Amino acid sequence: MLQPFISIILIIKDFAHLAPLSLESILAQKDKDFEIIIVEGSVKKEHFFKGFTENIAQICHVDDPNFTALMNKGLDLARGKYVHFMFAGDVYLSNNVIGYLKKIQEKSNFDLICSSFLLRQLDKSTEVINFSYKEYEKGKLPTRIQSCFFLKKTLKSFNGFDKRYLTRAGFDIICRFFQKIPQENICFVPRVLTDYEYKKLPYKFRFLQAKETILVIYRNFGLLKALRWVCFHDRFSMIKIWLSGLKKAFFLPR
Repeated sequence: MLQPFISIILIIKDFAHLAPLSLESILAQKDKDFEIIIVEGSVKKEHFFKGFTENIAQICHVDDPNFTALMNKGLDLARGKYVHFMFAGDVYLSNNVIGYLKKIQEKSNFDLICSSFLLRQLDKSTEVINFSYKEYEKGKLPTRIQSCFFLKKTLKSFNGFDKRYLTRAGFDIICRFFQKIPQENICFVPRVLTDYEYKKLPYKFRFLQAKETILVIYRNFGLLKALRWVCFHDRFSMIKIWLSGLKKAFFLPR
């Protein structure tokens, strides 16, 4: 069996009802040189993608609530040259994303192809984040793994995703790539290739995510970069989330 150009790994844990949106956008691709792998956690949710099973290379259920365990399982199953991780509700913005990536890869076997991405928040307008190596040198980092396409053999050489993280293993692997991969082996794409359904996450998850973000930066770049992130990029979001949680717990009517 020929190796596909890319393994698209769809992680289904929460918001499983949005999985058909993701699958429809994948199957709409003109270039079919891909395989779809679904890794689901917690309770089995196969009824949400029952109509797509003939187009799915592998479906794997993992009895582990940890997103990191699901992503590592998907990486183990992948046969593609590149891997791309998506979550239920993530979609490709064009039916030519795979073809576009193949044209980029023809220039060089980049270890990481990093596209621009959308930053959408419920109380703010959507922002397009255009990323480059100069932005990285200023202390900024792409934080959405859905905007990153990894060369599988390189990702495997990093031993996959760090199991210490419950929510930010994707951000951690991006940091490690930027630290250890030569600049010329990372390609920055000005186009936005993916979009996603905004999901209002529970307070505990958002707090843990903010905490792990700072921890990832500290472990990869040191204390000063972590403090800089808190002050200038994160803008004390962890403290804001914590205060919001206190307000809901003690002051809002039940």
